[in-house]
Amino acid sequence: MGGPGGLPAPRRGLTAKGRQRGQSPLLLALLTALSLCAPGARSEEAPATGSDYGGVGLIEMRNARFRPDGTLEAGASLRRQRRFWFASFQALPWLETTFRVAERLDATQGSGTTSDRALDLKIRLLPETDWTPAVALGFQDMIGTGLYADEYLVASKRWWDLDFTLGIGWGRLGTGADFDNPLIGLSRSFADRPRSVGQGGTVRTGTRVAAILCGRDRAVGVRLADGTEITGAAIVSAADPRRTFVEWLQSPPAGASSLSTEAFTVIEQQVKQHYGVDVLPTMSTGASDMAQIRSKGIQCYGIGPAIDSEDGPKGFGAHSDQERILEAELHRFVRYQYDIVMALAGAK
Repeated sequence: MGGPGGLPAPRRGLTAKGRQRGQSPLLLALLTALSLCAPGARSEEAPATGSDYGGVGLIEMRNARFRPDGTLEAGASLRRQRRFWFASFQALPWLETTFRVAERLDATQGSGTTSDRALDLKIRLLPETDWTPAVALGFQDMIGTGLYADEYLVASKRWWDLDFTLGIGWGRLGTGADFDNPLIGLSRSFADRPRSVGQGGTVRTGTRVAAILCGRDRAVGVRLADGTEITGAAIVSAADPRRTFVEWLQSPPAGASSLSTEAFTVIEQQVKQHYGVDVLPTMSTGASDMAQIRSKGIQCYGIGPAIDSEDGPKGFGAHSDQERILEAELHRFVRYQYDIVMALAGAK
């Protein structure tokens, strides 16, 4: 059967248009494979974005991107109950540094805000190439309280308009204890993370003290007039002795003054230094002078009177009919007491 002009008719399905249709799935598959294998955009073409903590990142997630060398920037980020103020410096092409001050809710006191400083470092381990991602190692909150401390290893790779980031973090960035931080081999501080937020100090005005609270062997806190109790390792009073020891001191520990205290040790040392004799503790009639204070649990020691080896055999001395001592002995006694006070003060 012939076609127009006597030419043989083409076989069905073998027209030029039909051949293109038959080959299009193969061409599409080939183009798709080539597009997937084609190198993505280079790392320097990927724009760096700022993170909430300062430095380059994605909101609160770090990536392996860096600013151009020498870049200095400052900024702030605001979020609920927190404000971050930061300054970042691209000190070297492979080193990013960030100093940050965070204002956060003061959970220790239960109200108001407190500040927290931090220093972050991010180090480029590998630059991005046509076939491999950029890799970076980072350390967050290296100084300060450690509230935001973490370490991370992150990789970033860009394919055309998509920039992918994959990483792993420890500390604040960690969500589970799946495996140990490899940096523990360098320092145990990467395993145990005590948060030294401290309690600081609070000045209270117009608040009266009602009592000084005592434990088994020492004062442990104070009770205010409104019933609030505040405890501490040491209680210091600037009030007069009667108010401190008679009115405020409640339920002091019972018992005589101890011979194993720091004060008694210092007295022994100074007696040997100034008089060349050993201390023999005695309970004399003078002990009644300190009975009221000792009943409140305060350690008390008597250190007088001065010794006069010349007039003593004659019947003169402290509490005698003719109470007198040599002037030189008075000087030695004053120096002896002065050295006791200075030794105790120096130990604090």
